[in-house]
Amino acid sequence: MNRQARYRRRPTFTAIVAVLGTLAGSLLTGALQHYSQRAARRAKAAAARRSEGLAAVADLAAALADHRHAMWVGEDQCLRGESWYEARAESRRTRSAVTVPLPRVQLLIPEVAPPHTPQPRQPSQCAVSTTRLSWPTAARAPSPRPTN
Repeated sequence: MNRQARYRRRPTFTAIVAVLGTLAGSLLTGALQHYSQRAARRAKAAAARRSEGLAAVADLAAALADHRHAMWVGEDQCLRGESWYEARAESRRTRSAVTVPLPRVQLLIPEVAPPHTPQPRQPSQCAVSTTRLSWPTAARAPSPRPTN
């Protein structure tokens, strides 16, 4: 091969290397941009979740404070010998108001949620014990007696 033919091939080789380098650089830049955008999205979602969790804890604390105040008012009226029926109704209302933000806190901040442990079954609190129930014998049809 002569010298001129060898020099003619080199510009083609260098052009291919330059194009491949440009493509690799653009792919690397795109990958870095993708990862930085994903990190920014995750940080934004974490900040939003943190602020929602803080708002849920604040709502729960306010509901608990209201319930505690209603309980104190009812006990104070009871100790003074006054009628505390309205205070008891208010206490029940505030107790049910606590049940709204509590699951929200447990869902948004699972670290504060108690671990799920199955509770043992309690005996029935019915007025009539289910163990003493039996069918009246008079209402039963007489059982057929075996005949020989």
